[in-house]
Formats: sequence, C-alpha cells, structure tokens
Amino acid sequence: MVAALGACGEARLSSSGQCVFGDEHHAATAPDGVFDGVDLVLAGETALVAWSHREGLFVRVLDTEGRPAGEVKRIGARCDGGVDAAASASGWIVACLARAVPSKDHAGRVVLAWLDPTLGVRARSAVGSAGSYSRGVDVVADRDRAIVVWHDGTPGDHRVWLARVAPGETDVEPRLVSRPGLAAGAATVALYRSRVIVAWGETWFDDGGYLVGQVLVSDLRGAPREMAVIIHDDPRPVLGQDDDGLLLAYRDEQPAGTRARLFLRRVSDELETLGEPVMVGRADGAGRAAVLPCQGAITTVAPHSYGRWEVLVGLNRLDGALGRIGIERQMYEHGADFSQSAATCAGDHLLVLTAERGSTTRPTAALSTTRVDCS
Repeated sequence: MVAALGACGEARLSSSGQCVFGDEHHAATAPDGVFDGVDLVLAGETALVAWSHREGLFVRVLDTEGRPAGEVKRIGARCDGGVDAAASASGWIVACLARAVPSKDHAGRVVLAWLDPTLGVRARSAVGSAGSYSRGVDVVADRDRAIVVWHDGTPGDHRVWLARVAPGETDVEPRLVSRPGLAAGAATVALYRSRVIVAWGETWFDDGGYLVGQVLVSDLRGAPREMAVIIHDDPRPVLGQDDDGLLLAYRDEQPAGTRARLFLRRVSDELETLGEPVMVGRADGAGRAAVLPCQGAITTVAPHSYGRWEVLVGLNRLDGALGRIGIERQMYEHGADFSQSAATCAGDHLLVLTAERGSTTRPTAALSTTRVDCS
C-alpha cells in the first residue's frame, strides 16, 4: 500500500502537519472479494478487528501496532447488513445485522455476541428484526451492557431502532427512534457524559420531486433536534467527542451536483448546533467515516473515490476550532478499491484498518492495518 500525499483542494489549509505511515499488516481476506462490514476497536494494549463476508462473522486480536496477536476465529453467520464492535467491561461486544431473505423465508435479525478477552463467546442476544433493505448497525458498551441501534429497511418502510441489552438477555423490547412516515437511514450511537445520543438521517421528496432531508440527533428525551438540511440519500452520520464536547460528521452532496463529502460540526450539550458545518473532504466510498481525537487533533478517516475506478482512504486532521491541520493524507494503491475503513487511537499513534473490494483482476480482497503517526 502506498501512502500518497494529496491536498484536499476543496478546503483551505490553516497550518502545516506531517504524518508518517508505518508498516502494513495483513489481518484477513475475503475469498469472494467483498467485505460486508469491518470494525476496529481498542481496549488497553489490545485491539479487536471484526469483519463479515459470505463465509461468516470473524474476529481477530491485534497488538497496538496492528500486528496479528492471535488466530482468526469465526463467531457467527454472515452479517450482510453490517458489523460493529465495542470494548466492554469484561471483553468485547460484536453486533451483527443479517438482512431478511424473503425468497428463502429467512427472517433478518440483529445479534449481539459478548466475547471474553480470549475471544470465547460467553453470551448471545437476538435483539430485533431487520428487513431485506437494512443497512448499518452501531453498538456502544455501558460497562457490560450493550446499547445498539440499527437500520430496519423494507420496501416502503425504513426505520431506526434502539435496544439496551444485558449479556444473554432474550426478552428485549426495542425502541423506535426515527419518526414514522419518513425514510430513515443508517444510525450511530454514542454514550456522551452518561447520556445516550443517537444520530440518523431522514429523507423524502419535495413537491418538485427533489430529494431532501435532515440529519437528526436525539438523547431519547423529547423530540429529535435538526442538525443539518441535506440533499443526499445516505448521510451516514457519525458521532465523536473530545475534551471540548460532542462532534457530528455526516455526508452530503452540497452543493448540488458534487460527489458526497464529509461535513463536521460541533453540537452543544443541549443538542444545539455550534457554528457552521465544516467541509472536511470527499467521502463517497461505500464505508462509513470515523471521527476521533488522536495526537492532539480531531482526525477523520473516510473512503472516497479517486479517478474512475479506484477508492482510497483519506485522513484529515483538524484543531479544536475545526480548522484544518495540513493537507489530506491518503492511503492509496494503484488499481485498488479500499471501499471500507475503520480507525482507532492507540495513544501515541493512529491505527487504520482498510478493506479492499475485489475485482476481476484482484478477486481476493485483503483486510489490513497501518500505523499512522502524526505527532
């Protein structure tokens, strides 16, 4: 993999910044060239990578440099609607969204697996249904309990649900988060100062036949708050937080006719927008973005197109006022489609996970990690 230096030409540079890319470490492959979803999460001196492809749901332990520290382990069936993971008080929680397949009379569902530090499955919970159009699941840990949100999509009905689940709990009553009658998209959840915060997008067609929508945030105590007006059908919002408060990133095609780009803004503790959203960079890849504080900066990691066929992973750093630090750094390889990515802060460096999408010339896709040091 080549770490190319590329300027984000759609934004001004406020200061300089350098990043050094370390060695790449191979974690797994997708034999049919397609990863359904990937995630990377850190707990202490150990990282967990989780992924799904046609042969099932898999996990592996890495060290903080991204080197494999254990064998690949299959822990469940395929999660074609998405994968997410979180570090819990006693190990890891992995969330899997398996879509319904009506033609095979297969019901879709969301399943949580609690893993011990050795990746043994100590509990499972099925927490809700998922239609054939479902896309996206997100989980956070509240000590050893899971707080999970997911998108439930069927023809003509797209909703966001939330559940709080104890290990092995079976009698779970999910809560509808999105508003009835509107098409909701993939959601994200965060535990922010002991409050559960959920963000998602809702879209519809206006009187002129144009798609419009909103990005919404809720703390589950009253009506959701509007964060942004959008014209993109898949904003895929992401919540982050640093010492200064709550951060919200989302995708949009503003101005009209552009490729999807990542926008970042601050949100107050009262769930009010603070200042104008800042355009960070292009984010039109299939995978979701990541937003996390690391090495004294807010870092965003997002796949985006490059040329006609290639997809790279762009890294951007911003200061606390959301001013850009240096140029976009890019993880790129000629002919490759890094359609998905994930990232975690390992103290003195960033650890980035990239997932290829296979092609006729590269039928087997790789899942790899790279250390990035921006100090």
